[in-house]
Amino acid sequence: SNNWFIGAVTDEIGRKVNLSFNFLDPKKKYIAEIYRAGDGADYRTNQFAITIEKKPVDVTSNMEVFLAPGGGAAIAIKEVK
Repeated sequence: SNNWFIGAVTDEIGRKVNLSFNFLDPKKKYIAEIYRAGDGADYRTNQFAITIEKKPVDVTSNMEVFLAPGGGAAIAIKEVK
């Protein structure tokens, strides 16, 4: 498939996760649309803080994503044609 989806969730402890995109086709370029907790997000006090951003990615890309307490992140990856 030329489209991918990555999701991660956490418990009441916030944490950072490091993601590798080494599963992507090395001959292709992609755009990642990232849906993640915004600044100050916390399930107890600020449940609706959301940030959406787009970044180019390829097989060599790595990304650090913060998972807010009680939150998570989702990344939709689409091939750039």
